[in-house]
Amino acid sequence: MKKKNNENIDIKTIMAMFVAYMQQQMDYTEMKMDAMTEWQTEDCGCSGCEKRTVAAPEDAQYSFDDEFSKEWL
Repeated sequence: MKKKNNENIDIKTIMAMFVAYMQQQMDYTEMKMDAMTEWQTEDCGCSGCEKRTVAAPEDAQYSFDDEFSKEWL
């Protein structure tokens, strides 16, 4: 790697840049996780939790009025 003025970058500078980048990524990930937990109603650690899914009955008949249909056309 070289700077614009063609001086070599030493390994300490590269490692410092990498460490700073990783720290920013960890901070960003922590912020995203905090934002996601604001919307969760239950504390659940499993990734495939089926408690939050809503199942529609298979025999249900859905009907929509004309105004709704016009919005989607």
